[in-house]
Amino acid sequence: MRLVPISAVHEGNVLGQSLSDESGRILLRKGVKLSESFIRQLKTLGYDTLYIEDEYTEAEVDEVLKPKVVAEIIHMAESITKHLTQSRPNQRNLNDSINRLTSILESVLDDILGSPDAVTNLLTISNFDEFTYKHSLNCMVLAVMLGDKLNLDRESLLNLAIGSVFHDMGKFFVPKEILLKPAKLLPDEIELMQKHPREGYNYLKKASQLMPTARIMALEHHEKWDGSGYPSRKKGEDTYLHSRISAACDVFEALTANRPYRSGWSVSEARSFVIAGAGTHFDPDIVQPFSRLVNPYPLDSFVRLSDGREGVVRGVNQTLLDRPEVEIFVEGGRTVTSYMENLADSNDVLVAAVIHQFSTQAG
Repeated sequence: MRLVPISAVHEGNVLGQSLSDESGRILLRKGVKLSESFIRQLKTLGYDTLYIEDEYTEAEVDEVLKPKVVAEIIHMAESITKHLTQSRPNQRNLNDSINRLTSILESVLDDILGSPDAVTNLLTISNFDEFTYKHSLNCMVLAVMLGDKLNLDRESLLNLAIGSVFHDMGKFFVPKEILLKPAKLLPDEIELMQKHPREGYNYLKKASQLMPTARIMALEHHEKWDGSGYPSRKKGEDTYLHSRISAACDVFEALTANRPYRSGWSVSEARSFVIAGAGTHFDPDIVQPFSRLVNPYPLDSFVRLSDGREGVVRGVNQTLLDRPEVEIFVEGGRTVTSYMENLADSNDVLVAAVIHQFSTQAG
């Protein structure tokens, strides 16, 4: 199966992975042939991407976070947020919700760390609450994997997971007309948006049972390595390590997701942006393992090479993620008998673009 943006899904495509709602109930099962009506409904529900199957796809991808687990995490996060926004929260109920969420996240750490498909799966969680919860859960998966690459111990990884769930809590207090505005924000709207880290920090201070990591990540995840971020223009290691991890994950996940004002970038484009920001936007010591973690061309991706040939990624070179092994199907604009091309063996040919259908299939 292969992951494609919903805009590239057509009537007759076969669903490669079952889809669930926010309660974990199955909406559509794997193997269903998609109709125009189904596709329209999925767009309305906020799905950015779908796995589809076709004659060219081979790989199976397991969900890292099962739908029922996702639903339970979101339920607990909503409960905690509701308590924190009350003037006098019930501390017992709040603590019970925090304990339950912590227990769930402890149980999924091994699932995340043991999955070779974790990063590939980042974009498949459906859009439960516009994009805030989806964004936070995707950031959590990526942050935990990145923290593991940085050799953080288990307690630190758990704190990173909890902090990732709540890092954007302040956005719940930004008016939806600004969050979802399909145009460039005005200066006063930007100023209001940039208050969300401190808003999140202030509310999370009420949760004394949460490790301080969570509120610090909420406060610092928009700071930049060169000191040009907000809200405090902190520089370099003046920010907490977990916040610097969150900063990279936050930007990467936000770029790859669709927004009201733009379409999502490809994984390759977003990865390149983060790598290019080493030393300015991001901590170079975090970008380096990030570049080795995020595969720009997952198995079964359709790609166009720099010489115009088109094919499907069949193998990953772990030391050269930018140079996968590709099965060529189109050459000179015509379908050919397929053959393998290992880009690691060539200095002249690169992947030029991720595509979603071959040029011979157009129309």
